[in-house]
Amino acid sequence: DRKPNPALYEVKKVYQNIKVYPIDVIAGKFKIHNKYQFISLDFVDIIWELTANGRKIQEGKLENLKIKPGEKQEVEIKFDTSEVKSNIEHHLKISSILKRTTSWAEKGYIIAWDQFKIPFELPTEPVEDIHSLPVVKMSELIDSFAIEGENFKVIIGKATGAIESFIFNKIELILTPLMPNFWRVPTDNDIGDIDILPLKEKKKDNSWKIAGEKRKVIKILTEELNPSVLQISVESEILNAAKPLETIYTIYGNGDIIVRNNFTPSINMIRFGMQMSIPGQFKR
Repeated sequence: DRKPNPALYEVKKVYQNIKVYPIDVIAGKFKIHNKYQFISLDFVDIIWELTANGRKIQEGKLENLKIKPGEKQEVEIKFDTSEVKSNIEHHLKISSILKRTTSWAEKGYIIAWDQFKIPFELPTEPVEDIHSLPVVKMSELIDSFAIEGENFKVIIGKATGAIESFIFNKIELILTPLMPNFWRVPTDNDIGDIDILPLKEKKKDNSWKIAGEKRKVIKILTEELNPSVLQISVESEILNAAKPLETIYTIYGNGDIIVRNNFTPSINMIRFGMQMSIPGQFKR
């Protein structure tokens, strides 16, 4: 159908002929390599953008670049550190885009790009004292536990042992419960292993695919660690387990929730994580 698939973008990235190398990322120093054999980089603009947790906070263009075929040039990007904050991930993306429209692409088409994490050296913000957090209260309902704080409400189902609802500032944050997930899409190596195994071993084991949804809650314990912190521990029987899966929710009065899992499998495990869905309004 001539629609680009992910492999196309992977090949383009690997084959790109403009490469940026880090020298001192915090100081904004990089080296640009023109890997073309016969043309200079006069046909592109090299632009950059700095993001904080994925949100663009600064951008600019590198001027006066005259990089001949096969040559390299050092450049320096001046960050405005007044917009940089601690406890936030910062990334720099440097892109080479067409200066003019050509017969094969429009002006602004991305020829090449590289991205770097910028670990700015900033003082760490002080840790919030949990005793100063708002009070959090819990009530037991017929089929669930309801935990409420100053501006949030969390529902943990008794049958699922999962967070089934999380309302923060009157906005529902999740659509489906936060559930353990032991499955991933098979890779080429997985398929190759099946092809080379003896016939009697070729039967594929899909038990991990249903392990999360088929688990059975056997025990739920609640504990008030202090007026601002509640802890709910859930034990579940699960396929392929040497002992029950333990999921621990620690809920703070400011709405923060920390989820920890303890699990020992009885057979080799494909993966272990958690999965949920969120409302479409949060799609970027």
